[in-house]
Amino acid sequence: MVIANATQPPAPVVVDIVSDAAWWDPWVSFAPFVVAFVALLALWQRSLADGRALAQRHAADDRSEWWRRTQWALDAAFSDDVARRKAGIGALRILAESNLATAEELAVLDAVWTDDPEVAPDRGRWSAGRLVDVGRQLRHGNRKEGGR
Repeated sequence: MVIANATQPPAPVVVDIVSDAAWWDPWVSFAPFVVAFVALLALWQRSLADGRALAQRHAADDRSEWWRRTQWALDAAFSDDVARRKAGIGALRILAESNLATAEELAVLDAVWTDDPEVAPDRGRWSAGRLVDVGRQLRHGNRKEGGR
């Protein structure tokens, strides 16, 4: 054993720090924030998907209602009752201007138009293909003017 006197400096003390911590341990404290971020991201994605599904269902319902009205108008346009026939033809013209009518459905309406002056009194104006064109023009014109 060495006895130190007051003039000798003490021997340095060596301290070894032993840690079982891995390199990722400091990042573990951020885990709750990462989980919260992922949960918010999943919630946002789900709300977008639900919004798209609702919009698609709404559009399908609107188009289904348009077709139901078109079926009524077609039945009325070929009715024996003159007043009902006129109402059906007028309804067909209005339905042809709707944004819900596709080009295929407008072509179906166009095919229904006949040469019978009672069913189509203005046949020259609403000839084959004309109903589709007028419907498109009205839709585009209404959009430019701030209409439907």
